[in-house]
Amino acid sequence: MDRCELQKLIEGGGGGAVERPAARPLPFDIERILCDINSGFNPLHDNPLIRFRVMGAKGDFVFLTLAVPKGMLRVFTSLLDNLGAFFRFMDNKTRGVLIQEKLADLAEIEKARKVQTDFSEKVCSFYDGFIAHGFPRKEAVKRTNWALKDEKHPWANRDSVLDVLRAAGRFKKGSGVYVKK
Repeated sequence: MDRCELQKLIEGGGGGAVERPAARPLPFDIERILCDINSGFNPLHDNPLIRFRVMGAKGDFVFLTLAVPKGMLRVFTSLLDNLGAFFRFMDNKTRGVLIQEKLADLAEIEKARKVQTDFSEKVCSFYDGFIAHGFPRKEAVKRTNWALKDEKHPWANRDSVLDVLRAAGRFKKGSGVYVKK
């Protein structure tokens, strides 16, 4: 649709059944608003379309006064309404993205839990094997740590091995794998 067809629609010549009153010429230059928005809304411009005034009020409040030309009030309120709709739309899209990221985070959390569980199972398996071969508890912990270091596991250290074995209950008397020194 070109500009002339759009102007005919605005003036009521669109062929519709609804009769519209003839459009009055706008008291401002629409081209200036559409094409040079920076000068129209810039309060430092020589002749701004919208004048701003800010005054202090009680507490942490301020008065914001906007002065627009009479003929521009409908355009300005429509612009504000459209901006509000735009930001509501963006807010909804942002929520959707955040939910997707949260789901991705949940997948990452589940993946990390699986890695921890696999590590715990490996430590317990090594430890139980060494205990079954008759090694004392302290030696079984050392050999478990060595086995993990041989595999170049990043968590292969004595404290991690001890934490996993304690959490699995391997040092309790009733665990079935407790061996006195």
